[in-house]
Amino acid sequence: MSTTERQGEPWGARLRDLAEEAPGALPEPALWDRGRRYARLRRGGTAAVAALGVLAVVAVGAVSWQRAAPPAELAPASAPAAMPDELFVPSPWLPGTEEAGPVGQLAAIIPADRGGWTGAEMEIVGVSATTGEYRFLDLPDLYAPPGAVLSPDGRHVAYWATGEPSGTPNDSDAPVTAVVVYDATSGEVERYDIETEHGLAVEDLVWTDPSTLLVSYGQWQGGEDDTDMDVSMSRTAPWQVLRVGDELRDLGSPLVDGHVWGGGGGVVVMSGSGRNAGRWLVDPSRPRQPQRLRTDRGSFVPPRVSPDRTRIAGVPGNRAPNQLAVAELSGDARAAFESVPGSRRTLEVLAWSDEEQVVVLRHDRDEVGMYHVTVVETDVATGEQRDLVVVPPDLANSPQFALDLLGGPIVEAVEPPDPMDPRAVVGLSGGAVVAAGAGILVWRRRVQP
Repeated sequence: MSTTERQGEPWGARLRDLAEEAPGALPEPALWDRGRRYARLRRGGTAAVAALGVLAVVAVGAVSWQRAAPPAELAPASAPAAMPDELFVPSPWLPGTEEAGPVGQLAAIIPADRGGWTGAEMEIVGVSATTGEYRFLDLPDLYAPPGAVLSPDGRHVAYWATGEPSGTPNDSDAPVTAVVVYDATSGEVERYDIETEHGLAVEDLVWTDPSTLLVSYGQWQGGEDDTDMDVSMSRTAPWQVLRVGDELRDLGSPLVDGHVWGGGGGVVVMSGSGRNAGRWLVDPSRPRQPQRLRTDRGSFVPPRVSPDRTRIAGVPGNRAPNQLAVAELSGDARAAFESVPGSRRTLEVLAWSDEEQVVVLRHDRDEVGMYHVTVVETDVATGEQRDLVVVPPDLANSPQFALDLLGGPIVEAVEPPDPMDPRAVVGLSGGAVVAAGAGILVWRRRVQP
């Protein structure tokens, strides 16, 4: 039928006829197989990228766990107390005593930066005298980490603590109102609040024996609402004495404005002023009977008295290092010093380990020219020395030692763990998850049928 003949037909009939005349579509024999291969490829790639992301997260976690794990060489907690032969720079991410428990009797304490999510703050790391473990000491209301002092037996740490004064504070951020004694073996604290209107001007905390602490402070004359002069001035308070487990009370010494210049043997060497100018030996059990110390030398790096109170050792002069000097103490506290041979690199006397040996800090330099400090035991007669503890350059003059342990056994130190920054752990883990998600998205977009 010609076009002219069909012009009168309806459009539906014409379309139907055209459809009947059109050739049929040829089926694609491999189309189904191609679709299945494409689906498998997308699923396989997605699974592979996801698996890589999981492996990355697991790897970060494994490295973090491994770096935070305690060393296998740690001694048991029941081991006898001893001093390690080396100290290490502690990681900012070591655990604290609140989460891991007390570290026990201490060989040393180290002021160190402790990491946090928003930054770092200086706190105190304790080094166990039994296990050798390093751990941050969680000390409530700690005011100034460098001002904390370790008892000679390593069982207690005394420090200044913040609180609320009765009036306007002199330091609005952290007014000092108390002394706290922390028990390293139990983790318990004893707080001794001191009545104060504006806060305490902290001075000295000194252990004279394992259970006796001398406390020196002033009272600020003004708070934040007073004149600049009042804010900057303090009144010296009498020395206080604290026996662990007892109350804080006046020492009763005539050296009201004295400062501790040394110690040892259960006594302190204090400096006085005015009519009490000079150096004095003060026994806390007999504070009203100080002895004036008379020496044939001028100034000294703080001296130390022997356990039997018959000798005194120090570093004379105004410079350090210098030569160690030792003197016999007569009944009237006169001392004629003699230099110890071979001791010119002595920085400071720490303690007497017995009647013939003193423990000192020696100024040393390693093979590459870096200066550091070594704790050494020196024979006061011959000058013969025995190395006890190596202190790395970054810790020079910072650690405090349990002085009674320096005369005992020295054991091989165990390097503490170096935990990863938890912020880095979270960042790396999150980055791995995000990268895996992005990889899956890119893969699914690129792989087409």
